[in-house]
Amino acid sequence: MKSDPFTEFLSAMDNDGEAPPLAEVQITEIKLAAARHAAPVPREGDWVTPVANGAVRGAGRPHLVTAVRPLDTAYDFKAAHGITGRRLTIRVLCWSQSGSYGHFWCEHGDFEPYAGPTGAEIRLRDGSTNARKGEQ
Repeated sequence: MKSDPFTEFLSAMDNDGEAPPLAEVQITEIKLAAARHAAPVPREGDWVTPVANGAVRGAGRPHLVTAVRPLDTAYDFKAAHGITGRRLTIRVLCWSQSGSYGHFWCEHGDFEPYAGPTGAEIRLRDGSTNARKGEQ
């Protein structure tokens, strides 16, 4: 019998060869994750980065929020894909490992504000800048 993707995901988490962190560490990290998911959704144009040990890879790399769904109408991953629910609240644009840009929807709680340089002072190939109004 074939298992569903979520069960396979959990199994992979349990069999990665590393011992799980202490219960106290798990509780602290769960509290931090819950606070991120309860935080306001970033605005379009905000720079964010995936959190370390989160569901999205690329911690520390800049991602630009390009679209936002209100929490009450957020896309329900479970309804669309038949696995555990995820409320996909933001769409981000980032540089992918394949050498191109990629857009994807994700939960805002998997991200935190990006604190690195945003290149606001850099002129892009097309002559524009990526600075928001008031940043130039």
